[in-house]
Order: sequence, then C-alpha cells, then structure tokens
Amino acid sequence: MDFKKIQEIFSSYYLAIPDYQRDYSWTEAEISTLFDDIKNLMINNSNEEHFLGAIVTTSFDSESSSGMDIVLEDYKISSDNIRHVVDGQQRLTTISLLMRAAMDLASQTVVLKEQKNIIQGYLRNLASCLYGSEMTSDGKSAPRLFLNGNTARVYMSDKVLGISKISGQMKYRGAKRLIKAFDYLKLSIKELCDEYCIEYKVEPYEFYRAFFQMFTSQLKFVVIECNTAMNAFQVFDSLNGKGNDLTAADRIKNIFLSWCNNKNALNKWNSLISPLDQDNLVKFFTCYMFYLNGKRVQKRRLPDEYKNEFSESATIDFDNFYQNQVNAAEIYGKITSRSTGIKSLDDMVLADLATLNQEQAYLPLFAVLLHFDAKTNAASIIEFGKSLCSLITRMQVCEKSNNRLDAIFAECIKKIKNNESIPVLTTFIDSKKIEIANDAQFKSAFQNLSIKDMKQAKYYLVGIENYLREQNGNRNKVDVSSKLTVEHIIPQDESAWNNWFSELDFNISEDDYSEFSEMVIPSIGNMLLLYDDDNSAAGKNTLSEKIKVYRQGSNNSTNSSPMRTFMLVEDFVNQYEKNGFSNKSVEERSEKLANLAIEVW
Repeated sequence: MDFKKIQEIFSSYYLAIPDYQRDYSWTEAEISTLFDDIKNLMINNSNEEHFLGAIVTTSFDSESSSGMDIVLEDYKISSDNIRHVVDGQQRLTTISLLMRAAMDLASQTVVLKEQKNIIQGYLRNLASCLYGSEMTSDGKSAPRLFLNGNTARVYMSDKVLGISKISGQMKYRGAKRLIKAFDYLKLSIKELCDEYCIEYKVEPYEFYRAFFQMFTSQLKFVVIECNTAMNAFQVFDSLNGKGNDLTAADRIKNIFLSWCNNKNALNKWNSLISPLDQDNLVKFFTCYMFYLNGKRVQKRRLPDEYKNEFSESATIDFDNFYQNQVNAAEIYGKITSRSTGIKSLDDMVLADLATLNQEQAYLPLFAVLLHFDAKTNAASIIEFGKSLCSLITRMQVCEKSNNRLDAIFAECIKKIKNNESIPVLTTFIDSKKIEIANDAQFKSAFQNLSIKDMKQAKYYLVGIENYLREQNGNRNKVDVSSKLTVEHIIPQDESAWNNWFSELDFNISEDDYSEFSEMVIPSIGNMLLLYDDDNSAAGKNTLSEKIKVYRQGSNNSTNSSPMRTFMLVEDFVNQYEKNGFSNKSVEERSEKLANLAIEVW
C-alpha cells in the first residue's frame, strides 16, 4: 500500500476497467463533491496534500476484458504493463476528464508566447497521464485508462481525448454521464478560474499554472496493488463495508466473485442474475435472506449478512452453493416477470399484487414455489395467491401497517419448512386476514373509501365485477386492459354539478362543494367500470344522458354496450335510472359494494 500522486498512478501502468465493474455512473452530486475539494485548495492557496481516496488494482486478466474497446496488439502493449482497477474506477475516470478539460481550457486561454511556453511543460505532464508512449502504426496514441464498450468509444473520440474519430452512441447511460461530467468540469474550471483571478488579482495564466502545480503535486491516492482478484475483492469489500459508494448488489457481487476464484467468475455471476432485472437484485437477495433466516435484513446490512450466511458453504462446495442461488434467482425472476407458468397466478394474482404495489407478498409465493412443484400444485398455489391478495387488500383498505406482514410471512415460511401442505398455508393466511381486519371493520372502511388512485379503484371494481359474473355463471373474467377505465358517475368537474342536480330537482349549495368534492365524488359508490370510448362519451353529462351511453355505448349499439358488458353497470341502470342518483345514493351504493367486497376479499 502506497500513497501516490496522480502522475505516478497514471504513468506507472496502463489502467483497465474489468468487465465486472459498473459503467461510468457518477452524476453531478459526486463530481461536485470531488471538485469542491480541489476548489478549496485553490481558493485558500493551500499547500497541503489532499487525499482523494483508494485505488485497488490487480493483475490484468484477459478473461475479464471482453468489453475493452482497444486491441492491445495494435499498440504492442504487454498485458504485464496493465493493471485491472477493482476499486476507484469512478474517481480515476473523473480525474482523467478533469485533466483533459483543464488542458483544453488552458490551451484556449493562455495565448502569450512566454506564458504558453511555461504552461506547455505542465500540459506535457498531464498528457503523459492521459496518453501512453505506445502508438498504432498510423500514429494514434494509446489511452492510459481503458474503459469499456460504447463509453470507451465516446471517451477516446473527439468529444474527450481526441484519439479516434469514431464516436460512440450518446443514447447509452454511461456515455451520456461521461459527456455531462466532462462539460460540467469544463464549466466548473472556468468559473473557478474567474473566481481565482478576481480573488488574487491575477491573469488566467497564473491560475492555470497554480492549478497544474496543485494537481500534480498535492493530490494523492492510496494505491493497493493485489496479486490476485480474490485478494482485491476482499480489500474492495473492506474499503466499502459501509456501502456508501456502492449499492448492496455491487458489494454482494464482489463477495460472490471473491468466492469464485476462477476465470469463469463473471460468467457465473451473470448467469445467476440473468433472470432478474437490475432493479430487482437487492429485492431478490433480501427475499432470499428472509426465507433462510425468517427475518428482514436492512439494505445496508445485506452484504455483510450475505457474507456471513454463505461464506462457509461457498468455500466448502461452491458448485452446490451456486446452484442453490441460481434456482432461487430463477424462481424470483419468474415471479417478478409474471412467468411462473401458472396462468391464473401470472395473469391475476401477480397482476393484482403489482396493482396493490405489494412486492412484500412475493416472499411467501417465493417460498411456496421453491418447495412445491408448480405444475402438480397449480390449483393450490393459485388459491394461496388469492388469499394473499385478500389479506393485502383488507390491510390496505383498513390502513393496517405492512410491518405486520413480516411476522405473518415468517410463520408461513416456518410451516413450509415443516412440510405443511399448501391448503394449510392458505387457511393460515385466511385466519390472519380475519384477525387483522374482520368483516365489520373491512365493510366500514370499504364503504367510506375516498379513492384518488384510479389503479386502486379499478382493482376493487374489477374484483367485484368478476365476483358478480362468477355468481351469475359467467366464467369470462374482465379483461384488465389499458382501455378499461374508471367512470365517475357524478362528474368530477364542479361546473357540471348544477345541471346534474337540476335534472334531479335537487339543490346543492356552493358551501357544500368542498365536502362534496372530497367525500362524495371520490367514493367507491360513485364509480363504474367503462371502456375509454364509452367513458369519453359519458363525459360530464347529466344522469339521463349518461344512462343513454350506458345502454347504447358510444357507438349507439346495444350489443356491445356497457350495460351488456358489465354487471355493475346493469345493476346501476336498473336501480337508479328512475330513482335518480344523488349524494345519498352514493352512500347507499357504497354500502352495497362493501357487502360484495366482503365476499370477494
């Protein structure tokens, strides 16, 4: 471990970012923090050395360099002269952008011959940090820092280093962030130059001379050179133990790679996470750890708990450990992508849980699918999933805390591990549903619902509609498509209320508008299911005009009218066409729907 100046780091070796590292990900928040440190050194005219962080490197491994957008043979660079950067690649990339930005600005700003001659010495020093001495046959210099893929092409192009005329595509996130960082640094240096020149009453030349002097002599990294990737990952994890700079998934990845001490480590990791979206990695490991230990692990503690849980098994029999992880990831991936192979589970249960925004309930489903064969137990698994939806629905309607779910799911997993059957698990979930929100509580809460989220409203109405169809012998479920909308029977727009109530020979004072808007309009009793064209046709019309749309649809066809399509619409027309629909009617209908909701959930 050595403290090294920037010029020592970049000139000692070529530095390459291995495949398993993240693309360039720093945003203005991280860049400004680094630049503020440099700014303070300049404005305070400080001669103190400044520590920029740690760089962890290991020997170059061609197996982890498939994304490197440079052919070593073209430059005649030996792999012995390259180090893979295991930690610190974001800082190194940003520092290289800072050097290039400062070089560009100094070259454009310093024009007097004597001043330019002095600045040229500093520029040559910085250039040696950005460009190696090796060249291609057509005179292109090798970059000192090897990035990967499209980001590397943008970095080497005229947009930054000017080595290649072939530019990468700017639509990719890493490249976008790289150029944003470069532009931000250029602007920041220019503003710092102006501030420095005013503060010390000097010309830009003096600023750049002081800046380059500070940059090459005062900024230092601690450099840790490891012999093997495994040692590098262990150091990396120790340095990032608090997880401040990395996601929990990044740290788990590096723990995993340190256990898989062979050239296929990255391929194994990629195979493991292939069923999962990037956003679901932490959720998967949280779910898996809960399943194993019966308790939720906080995100900041997840990598350490993962390491403690699997260190021994991964060391004793890595292949067995790996296969168990792969199986678990595949199951979780099928749940999140709604591709379990059980149609009703995918199309109904998992779709409903997504609508309810309740990924916590994936946990017991994950445990069930991990233990039971999906094909032979499909019917039981569907019923179990429906019970979970009922539990979640009652808890949300009655505004019960989701914190109670962890204890319920932990007990459920315990029963699974004790080889209890799926019907027993379903009965257990049903009992907890009644314990947390009994029928009386659920009815009271449901009929007083004030719903602003139309996805939630549609979920409740679809559930009741499908129940009515089932009771009527109709097995065709409502197609929950994007064209299915929620209709407010009494219009939401206040300007339509006078016409609505004038037709009913009923008055509402403007003093009551606020309460009416907050309590009556968003009530479940004031809502119907309609397809979007019929909803548009119903619009802000009076009750009689809306009834025409409900009977005939937007196309004046009774065959496919809302009344023929939805039992909820048919029931509404039959009950309220002659009697009218006022705020009192909304209350009555809310209670009726609440009674049906008890049967559904």
